Amino acid sequence: RKGDELVVEDAGSGAAPGEDGGAGPRQYELPKQLRQHFLEVPCKWRLVALVALLRGKTAPPTRGGAGRDGGGGGNSGSGRSSGRGGGKVVLFLSTCAGVEFHHALLSGSLPAAVGGRLPTRLFKLHGQLAQAERTATFLDFTKGDAGVLVCTDVAARGLDFSAVSTILQYDPPGEPSEYVHRVGRTARMGQAGEAVLFLLPSEAPYLPLLGSHGVRLAPLPLDPVLEPLPDLENASGQLMDVIARDSDLKTLAASAYRSYVRAYAAHPATVKDIFHIKHLHLGHVADSFALRDPPSAFSRDEKEKKKANPDKRKYKPGGKHKPQRHS
Repeated sequence: RKGDELVVEDAGSGAAPGEDGGAGPRQYELPKQLRQHFLEVPCKWRLVALVALLRGKTAPPTRGGAGRDGGGGGNSGSGRSSGRGGGKVVLFLSTCAGVEFHHALLSGSLPAAVGGRLPTRLFKLHGQLAQAERTATFLDFTKGDAGVLVCTDVAARGLDFSAVSTILQYDPPGEPSEYVHRVGRTARMGQAGEAVLFLLPSEAPYLPLLGSHGVRLAPLPLDPVLEPLPDLENASGQLMDVIARDSDLKTLAASAYRSYVRAYAAHPATVKDIFHIKHLHLGHVADSFALRDPPSAFSRDEKEKKKANPDKRKYKPGGKHKPQRHS
């Protein structure tokens, strides 16, 4: 074990000779049995696309041993069945608040327009959970035959999950090395695996950046993923109804929205031209968290909370309390 190099090497990855001598970007060699795709999704349809893709990846295996494709062939040939959904999926998000919201939403009774409750168990893992809870989650997910682990990058390094079939990167990682660490959770020990990277249309320049490091992704067409949802407006509207009726979920959604925007603004300078806050349509970002209220409403809520807690330490530009992407 070599610290941060563990994931890269365990995943069958390595660096090209001479990379440390400044001969160009580091080259990664990922396992041949790892299928890598990107899914380009307009921001307002991100959540419905996620639900549709998860439903395909967690569908119970058929008698022939293969689950529903879900647009990406997620469980083909796995031969595993727990009776509660086929395959193990790791879903990466950029913030703890995002994990809390998506775990709460996806664990509940989803509306009929998106197919109802997911046929598998949901887990969550992030750095703000108590160590005992993180350990219990790791053990439960590792021992199980199926499930979805919703997590931040706390699960990207040093944790060995068994038989993970699919990695979904709902929020892009930023640095190419972070991408490699994430996908290193699947296609281990000679087993097949798949990784799907969600991208906004404005984030498409991330693909040639990955390509410059030897990482190449094939497109995953959006239409087949959304095919089970013939009426996207209705599906999105019903998800918004779920949030509007549940005050706790709405609070989680608003917190996740704010943390997503802050995290997006905190991308490192090396990828800032790709992931720049000016590229985001904040109204569509709110749609992706199933929030009907305009973004200005969440800003007002945040300002009111700060006024109510005047002693709370504030971030100042140039100060040391800079917001973190994986807060």
